Amino acid sequence: MLVDLHIHTNISSRCSSVMPDELVERSKELGLDAVCVTEHSTYRGAQVNYQYAKEHYFLVFRGM
Repeated sequence: MLVDLHIHTNISSRCSSVMPDELVERSKELGLDAVCVTEHSTYRGAQVNYQYAKEHYFLVFRGM
């Protein structure tokens, strides 16, 4: 299983411009089996990405 354990998205991190749909699409293109969304000081972005990815059959671990 190939997993990127530290990803930020634009939901809760100002240091990223990646949107949930782009995260899933690009991760699949790169051959990743899963990612761990680790936003700064909040769990909200990780949860939003988790729900989106679940609907598109991709695994997102949630962290902070």
